[in-house]
Amino acid sequence: MRFNRANPEACTYLLCYISSARTTLEPADIEQILRTSRVNNRRSGVTGLLMVGNRRFLQLLEGDEAAVRATYDRILGDTRHYAPVIVDQRDVDDRQFGEWDMGLVRPEDDQGQRLLAILATIRDANLRAQFQGFFEIHGERLSAA
Repeated sequence: MRFNRANPEACTYLLCYISSARTTLEPADIEQILRTSRVNNRRSGVTGLLMVGNRRFLQLLEGDEAAVRATYDRILGDTRHYAPVIVDQRDVDDRQFGEWDMGLVRPEDDQGQRLLAILATIRDANLRAQFQGFFEIHGERLSAA
């Protein structure tokens, strides 16, 4: 599948990765990452979700393949990250998070309720399992932070 400029939603590229932060990030650091991501993503037509757990990130990016790859390359250049692993990348028929320049699940949220609401919107069972698994591994630390 290729991106169709006449109908941008006709083909979407999805990339989901996990990475580690070199140091523990403060809430202000995460907010800055989110603000910058939203501006950049809005400009390039990329949408997605970022889940933060302790020093781990699980992020889904979606949009035009070139824009998603450019966004991921920019993330790889951020020295706050290391050990990135792509857990999924493929063409999909539609976006999972089309209304969000970048959604965020963070420690101070009511993780159980917020995560259940977000998971309910994910139509792809594999992606839903990725985010559910991440939460199960990091949920206690997320809730305790």
